[in-house]
Amino acid sequence: MRVTPHGVAVIGYGRMGRRRAKAVRSSKDFQLIHIVDPDDERRLAGGRDFECNSSTSFSSALADPDLGVVFVCTPNVTHADIVRMFLEAGKHVFCEKPLCVTWEEARAIAALAKKVDCRVQIGANARYFPNVQKAKDVINSNRIGELTFGRAWIGHDGWVLKTTPWSSNYDIAGGGVLADNGHHLIDLVRWFLGDIRSVQGVRSTLVHNLDARLEDNFLGILTTERSNPVFIQASWTDWNGYLYLEVYGTQGYILVDSRGDAALTLVSTKTGQIERFDFSGMPKDSWEKETHAFLDGITRSDRFGPDATDAMAILRVTQALYESSSTGKVVNLNRLD
Repeated sequence: MRVTPHGVAVIGYGRMGRRRAKAVRSSKDFQLIHIVDPDDERRLAGGRDFECNSSTSFSSALADPDLGVVFVCTPNVTHADIVRMFLEAGKHVFCEKPLCVTWEEARAIAALAKKVDCRVQIGANARYFPNVQKAKDVINSNRIGELTFGRAWIGHDGWVLKTTPWSSNYDIAGGGVLADNGHHLIDLVRWFLGDIRSVQGVRSTLVHNLDARLEDNFLGILTTERSNPVFIQASWTDWNGYLYLEVYGTQGYILVDSRGDAALTLVSTKTGQIERFDFSGMPKDSWEKETHAFLDGITRSDRFGPDATDAMAILRVTQALYESSSTGKVVNLNRLD
């Protein structure tokens, strides 16, 4: 990869844009130089907060030779166009999940990123939870043997519907809870157990008053390419969020518990011996770690988080689950190629 200018732009100065801007400011080698937001009040606040340029348009950032990296923190439906624009300008792009609304858009972006030799990464901060990383290390060590099946759920009480009102607008969000925090579950299932072969899904709205095309609960059964079944649930009506995950193998199991203030990893073998790893007292800094890992990876030409190809795979699973929930049938992902 070519030498990258170390100037950074944050596109969208809402909740996630502020988090990314703070994380960039604490990085060693990169400097926040642009904030772009269509709302004058927000972009001016960002410029003051971080003593950088601020604008309501992309033009000044696109024209800046010192800009090398962009964080896209805008509503879902806008992601594809913005990511393409900055890739075509030769910038590395970090985009909050989902990368696009459809997997076909993600496939085109993956091809473009390869063509222009730029990196694309999507937001997957759950990978940076210390208890999730411990579980990944245990899986990689083969301590629980060959993986057999998994169970996972993720959720909260739907607070995002208030703090991010466009989340309840299908035409902007592209989906309900499955497209929101369900995205993290699908990413973790693929990270732990590999690619998904087929899916079956059920969607429902139990509490919140939503567009009929949205849902506040989604349950799915995923089958991996190695025939491992995995049950998942994403919810906006979970009063004891946020994340709980189990992975079983031929020699034991791993339990990841991030409910409430917990951050635990339990590892058990078939003998009944249980090891407990408690990260509950550690800072909740997954967004900062994720941001730094992306920036450091550009410098070192390596990567840790999911790229555009992973984003495409996650979106294929998401769209197949929605299709299954409508037809009541199992959907084979190979049919979508």
